[in-house]
Amino acid sequence: MSIPKNNFFETFNSDVRFFVNYCKMNGPFATDEISLSFRDYIRFLRTKSGRFSAHLRLAKSINLSFLSSFYFTLINHFYNSDIASQVVFGRELYFPHPFGLVFGAGVVLSGRAIIFNDVTLGKMRPGTLDNMPQIKCNVMLCVGCRIIGGATIYENSIVAANAVVSSDVGPMETVFPNGKISSRVFWLD
Repeated sequence: MSIPKNNFFETFNSDVRFFVNYCKMNGPFATDEISLSFRDYIRFLRTKSGRFSAHLRLAKSINLSFLSSFYFTLINHFYNSDIASQVVFGRELYFPHPFGLVFGAGVVLSGRAIIFNDVTLGKMRPGTLDNMPQIKCNVMLCVGCRIIGGATIYENSIVAANAVVSSDVGPMETVFPNGKISSRVFWLD
C-alpha cells in the first residue's frame, strides 16, 4: 500500500468513510461501499476524533514547514499530545480518544488503523538515531500501549492495552501486556 500525498480533502474523506463504517458495528475494519452525506461530515466533526482528524490532515497538507510546525504545536497543546510533524500518516485513521498520543519523527502509519488514547510510538533509546515503529493496515492500538524501536506491526493485528512492544508483531496476532501473543484477532473469528 502506498502512502497518499497530503491532500486534505482525499485523506479527510477517507477518515470520514472509515468512521461511518466503524459506527455501523460490522467489525472495526469493515469496508462497505458507502456514499457520504453532509450529515456524515457533521456527525464526524461533532466528535473529538473528527476535529482531531481535521486538524491533523490540515497540518499535514500545509506546504510551508514553519506554518505546519506551528499548527502541530497547537494540536499538541490542545490535545495534550506530542506528535512530530515528520510522522507519515496514511488514509483511514481513527482516533476515538485523541489525547496523550506520542508519535516520534519517522513513525509510519500506513492507514486503516484505530489508535486509542495514551499510545506511544517512538525510539528505543532517546537521543539516538534508532529506527522508528511502522504500523501497517488494519491494526488496532489499544489504550496505553507502547511500541518502541524499529518494531513493525503487521496487518490485522492488535496491540492490547498497556502492552509494550519492541519487536515485530506478525499478521493476525494479538500482543498482551504480559508478553503473550495470540494468533487470532476478534474481528476475524
